[in-house]
Amino acid sequence: MTGLSQSYLALLLAALRDADDRPIIIVTTDESQAQQLSDDLTFFIGESEIKKESAAPSLLQKRVFYLPSVSSSPYSEISPDKVAVMRRQAVLYALGRSDSPPIVVLAAESLRRKVLAPALFQEHCHSY
Repeated sequence: MTGLSQSYLALLLAALRDADDRPIIIVTTDESQAQQLSDDLTFFIGESEIKKESAAPSLLQKRVFYLPSVSSSPYSEISPDKVAVMRRQAVLYALGRSDSPPIVVLAAESLRRKVLAPALFQEHCHSY
C-alpha cells in the first residue's frame, strides 16, 4: 500500500490482523521505516501492555517482529554487527516457536541475507 501515513498504515494493518488471523509479512523500503512501522504496530496491537505487565516479556509472547538487516556483505572483510545478527537469530527462533500467526516487518535489504531452513535452524537452537 502506498500513500498512507506511517501510523495510519500501522492502524490499518492491525485491523487487518484482527479480521484475519494469518501471518503478515511487511516489506519496507528502508531500515528506519521498518523499525518505525514495527513500533507503531506494537502500539496498535497492544503489545506495549504486555511489556508493562512483566519486566522481561518473552520473545515468544510477541506478535509483531522486526527483522533487522545485516548491513555487511558476507564476502566483505568487515564483520557484521553482532547485535543485529543476534536480533535476527532471536526473531527467527521466536518465529519457529510462536503459537500465534506473526506480523513480520523488515526492510527489503533483509531479504538478501540467506537463512537456514526452519527445521535445521530450530534443531540447532537450545533453550536454557
